[in-house]
Amino acid sequence: IFKNPNICFDEMVVDLFGNYVIQSILQIPNLDAEYMNVVSSKIRRRVFKYSTNMHGCRVMQTCFEVLPAHQKEEMLFELLAENQVKDCCFNFNGNHVVQKIIMTMGKYVNSKVMLAFINVLEGWIIDFSVHEFSCRIVQRMFEYCDASFVKVSGETMLRNFYYLSKDEYGIFVLSAMLDFATD
Repeated sequence: IFKNPNICFDEMVVDLFGNYVIQSILQIPNLDAEYMNVVSSKIRRRVFKYSTNMHGCRVMQTCFEVLPAHQKEEMLFELLAENQVKDCCFNFNGNHVVQKIIMTMGKYVNSKVMLAFINVLEGWIIDFSVHEFSCRIVQRMFEYCDASFVKVSGETMLRNFYYLSKDEYGIFVLSAMLDFATD
């Protein structure tokens, strides 16, 4: 299906029903690496577009679950290179993709791409903490990321404890920090 020139992958990813077809194929156990490469190539230069689309975000979440590490890093690098991480975090659909990135790659302590991603998130940590969508991203950081990734975030949260404790979303972020912090 991915190699068929009559199938418009771009339209299927953002289609109400087509996205389920793509997800189902990606979730086939032991799917051939060749198909994973085809999917990865078709997503290239469209990561933000799909991530912020109501249906495409589901395909992107599946990609971050099933694709090999190097392909996940390529997709993440695209968001970083295009300076789209912040916009993705504040987006109703995109924030779910960012959460999935954290859930599936949060322990990649040797990944320069993941470290750069965490650094971008840390730069906006307080803004994200008081936002209705992106507050879940910060909670996921404390829940899934290696302690070395969230040390600076935890320190920033403590410096802003009073402000965050008075915010309707910030309080949940503080709770996650306290629940999952190791030091």
